[in-house]
Amino acid sequence: VFVLDEYDHVLRFNRACREYFPSFAQSKAGELIENIKEWAVYDFVEQPAHYELDDKVYHIKVSRMENNKVRVFVITDITDSEMAKKQLELLATRDGLTGLYNRRYFMEKMEEFKTSGTFALLDIDHFKKVNDQHGHFEGDKVLTYFGNQIIKYFKGNLYCRYGGEEFLIFIPDSTMESAFRQLEEMRKEIQMQCKVTFSAGIAVYNGNNIMEVIDRADKKLYEAKQQGRNRICY
Repeated sequence: VFVLDEYDHVLRFNRACREYFPSFAQSKAGELIENIKEWAVYDFVEQPAHYELDDKVYHIKVSRMENNKVRVFVITDITDSEMAKKQLELLATRDGLTGLYNRRYFMEKMEEFKTSGTFALLDIDHFKKVNDQHGHFEGDKVLTYFGNQIIKYFKGNLYCRYGGEEFLIFIPDSTMESAFRQLEEMRKEIQMQCKVTFSAGIAVYNGNNIMEVIDRADKKLYEAKQQGRNRICY
């Protein structure tokens, strides 16, 4: 807890302030709060209820007294609860293995896009053989690797683990050709670095039915597999 006058001078503070914000211990009576290092960037005009400092998150409650000439700031460390909340949000939106969005959240986010673009549906070739011959641990490593590659090549776009060894990417404001170039660049790198390859199908989205477009991309994916895998069709 600390108390300010109407001109932002520190009138008093408790022991916990010295423990959490060491600069209070070196301050003098009547010090301006902006001279307390840990509070130099806090907006004392707007007085936001949350303040992040040195990997900590604080909740701030302000009470006014003596005809608004005195303000009492009560600060609570809510770091643990905020971290738990963020973890729950991640569990609700992300695939735990690949770090990509899960399918449900991907479809929810697609509702926010008001632009055209392309869908790309990817499938790891012969993934069952990886699990059968090397075990599920190695299979998980391959899935994680693919997730990292998608994040690397399609950062800023929307992507998810669509199911099993399938991945879905939406690339806003893109053409078939530009989407193909991006995917082809990724395919070549994966082929060089990893013994496992992937096939992909691309379809154009113009604000029409999402599932119909994904179905078209799926048909192109099937076409790529029929042609021998390790290729992209559109």
